[in-house]
Amino acid sequence: MNKKRILWILLDLVFLIIFNTIFFLLGGVHNKSSVWMAYGFIHFSYIMLLFTPSLCKRRTEQIEMRLSVDSVSLLYFWVTFVIGVVFIIVKPDTVKICVVANVVITGVYAIVLLTSLLANEYTADNLDIHDKELDYVKRGSTELRAIIGLANDKKTAKKMEFLYDLIYSSPVKSHPSVKVYERNVLALIEQLRIDIANGDDTNIHSIMDKIKENAELRNRKLQMQSST
Repeated sequence: MNKKRILWILLDLVFLIIFNTIFFLLGGVHNKSSVWMAYGFIHFSYIMLLFTPSLCKRRTEQIEMRLSVDSVSLLYFWVTFVIGVVFIIVKPDTVKICVVANVVITGVYAIVLLTSLLANEYTADNLDIHDKELDYVKRGSTELRAIIGLANDKKTAKKMEFLYDLIYSSPVKSHPSVKVYERNVLALIEQLRIDIANGDDTNIHSIMDKIKENAELRNRKLQMQSST
């Protein structure tokens, strides 16, 4: 456990130490059931506040999602804390009103939290799909741009630039039926890079023709898919 983690744990414990110190100094250990019920729910809401961040996937794009989920738990904690302090001060003889109030608040919190988490998971899945679909266009265009400067003549360089524009402007949204073309394009680009780096000009134009063929087949098939 590193120093940073230890400091965060100590920071999380500050509230519990202060709250429990005040509670037992002022109220002692002999309290009514309603007081202990309020005490328990306050601790539960605080534990949920600390636990909530771990429920979200750790993605840079999901910081906003995590903040929205954290705010739900933060609101639940403050509502439970305020109501709990009222019950601790008033010390009602019956525990029923304390149970009902906290169960209702916790139930509403659970519904809102789970709904938010489900929505975030759906968004996260869509982001993952988008990243995978973007990989073809991003990798292909980036690798082609890197090897354009290695071309031995203007004709070859111009042909590479055409391929770069073709892939860079290709539809990002993919489909399982075109995966074979995408794999072919990326494999051919890698072979093109190796041949140029090794000074082997024998098959360069043939490879570029195959890249063009597979890239155009992919795009045409995607257009057919979108039109059906």
